[in-house]
Amino acid sequence: MEKRIFAKAMALVLSVTMVLTACGGKNDNASDNGTTENETPASTEEASNGGNPVSDTPVTFTMMYSGEYNANYKALAKMKELTNVTLDVTAIPDSDYDTRNQLIINTGEDMPDIISKTNPTAAQALSGVLLPISDYYDQMPNFKAFIEKNNLQYLIDDATQSDGKVYELPVNTKEVKTASKQIFVRKDVFEENNIPIPTTYDELYTAAKKLKEVYPDSQPVQVIYGNGNLLDMIAPSFGTSAGWGKGIDGFHYVKESDDWIFAPASNEFKVMLQYLNKLYSEGLLNQEYTTFSSDMYKQNATTDKAFVLMADWLGCEVPFTDALREAGDENAEWIPIYPLQGPAGTFVSRVSNSTQTTVIAASAAEKDYFPQLIKWLDWMYSDEGATLFTWGIEGETYTVDANGNKVLNPDVMCAANPGATWDIAKEYGTSNNCFTFVYPYAHELATMADSYKELIQKETEGTAIPNIEPAIALTEDDVEVQSLYSTNLNDYVDQMISKFIMGGESFDNWDEFVSECNSKGVDKLLELYNTAWDKKQSE
Repeated sequence: MEKRIFAKAMALVLSVTMVLTACGGKNDNASDNGTTENETPASTEEASNGGNPVSDTPVTFTMMYSGEYNANYKALAKMKELTNVTLDVTAIPDSDYDTRNQLIINTGEDMPDIISKTNPTAAQALSGVLLPISDYYDQMPNFKAFIEKNNLQYLIDDATQSDGKVYELPVNTKEVKTASKQIFVRKDVFEENNIPIPTTYDELYTAAKKLKEVYPDSQPVQVIYGNGNLLDMIAPSFGTSAGWGKGIDGFHYVKESDDWIFAPASNEFKVMLQYLNKLYSEGLLNQEYTTFSSDMYKQNATTDKAFVLMADWLGCEVPFTDALREAGDENAEWIPIYPLQGPAGTFVSRVSNSTQTTVIAASAAEKDYFPQLIKWLDWMYSDEGATLFTWGIEGETYTVDANGNKVLNPDVMCAANPGATWDIAKEYGTSNNCFTFVYPYAHELATMADSYKELIQKETEGTAIPNIEPAIALTEDDVEVQSLYSTNLNDYVDQMISKFIMGGESFDNWDEFVSECNSKGVDKLLELYNTAWDKKQSE
């Protein structure tokens, strides 16, 4: 869990004021339309007495939105038609969003009703500025049914804070957990050189050695986005967690013993780093992978410089293959392959059913439209809400066949329609990080290319997708203790990981590395996390 620094200086207050102004400031009608201090908002059952699922009269909620936004999204117009809800959106560029998001939440003043793309810290959740949404689960039948039907209780458990309440809602939530990040190989090159497509990490090393012999100027295995991406991909197969998929401060939950260990000091972690060091030191892994630009990465992937992509996203194979063929290599073909087996088994990176979360300002409960807000949030988890923000609008972006199945318009641009040019996400606001609360599995399958649909289905039906590390509920006092050690420890570990992989540090000094980690507070954090975990399990 990251250390959060709360605003105190006057310069920061000025920045906050500017942000709040950008978000529309305080609701001018709050004193007229909101409840007084002694009033209680009407229950959600009273929010709509007619046939509308949310509100019988027009209502507007304020929202802080991350990324590019179009007020004319057709899905929003349809949503208004169906629910009477309009969103007063303040859009903030992704590059600025995290900073401005934290400023607003940390001050807690004049907050918009809905704050998208927010994973609150324990301190923020317990500060009183965020709505304990779990207090309203009994008024959210669609949400409860969605969680129960798809066995997603773990999302609620992981989000539960030390006070027993939940302050966030899962967004971009998949009914079925799928892994969009995979390993890819140049199928044509492997076949041309009679090299078997690897099924294990040992076989990957052997294949890379052979490819290096045939193509001496190549660095056969390639990865982008540095250690975060690379370690996230391979760690589960080595029996640990690391990179983007690491647990809190690098601590890994061991289910068999029901406790936490410091992963970077484990033998499994050491074996994983030794494997990567072997790839790197022999020139089999791209030597600049920690600083590799997207342009450099694409250039290697579209020439005979790389033949294995360790952790890229499904769909990347299409433009890479097209570029190679346009350059004259008509047989070129990048394909995704099944996850590789390591010492601990065959796994992809750790994946959650939800990739984003949304929070609601506690001040929203004082508004007269609060009952409608709760009903709208619940409606977003209904079939109608899920369909609108993924499939789009019936008769326009999809149709329904005689068997009742939705059929995507063939003009819609996606991996399943490689020649299509209609980007409905930009026109309709579908598949949106802030608006799409649910991703139906049927829609995901409908957009997949046939080349990897079978692979995805095989992974979801088996055990190849490991669970994410569970969350630990910390009190405000716990966070203070954590903040004393976590930053220095994490910074040190990140530096040493690169040194071990790239040869800047010998594995003969592993014990010294472990000792240095301990001196930076591993024992203190281990006690803190195991105590908090035991408390959470006993409640």
